[in-house]
Amino acid sequence: MARALPLDMEVNLYRIAQEATANALRHSGVSHIDISVEVSAQEFLLVIQDDGREVPEGGTALRGLGIKSMVSRAHWAGGELSLLPRSPWGTRVQVIVPLPTIGINVNDRSTGSA
Repeated sequence: MARALPLDMEVNLYRIAQEATANALRHSGVSHIDISVEVSAQEFLLVIQDDGREVPEGGTALRGLGIKSMVSRAHWAGGELSLLPRSPWGTRVQVIVPLPTIGINVNDRSTGSA
């Protein structure tokens, strides 16, 4: 079966979602978390949003190990991670990975070996 993304990229994006969810549960008093993925011919977008306390001023400049890890994983995948306040409350973690830079054709539905 063909993969849409390289396995190591899938794992890094999964770990970002896992860490963002853990941070929301641990630090923000969250009652609801939304995780979404959008894929276009140009980019892969991963968004984790919660309804807890907003991220403090400084966003990704915060020095926690979890945030550093998420930023590092996003950069490794060739993308950028943004930590943003969400209106009217909460936090939005957003990862955008440009697909052309990693040579993935989302329109290719061919099969191959795993």
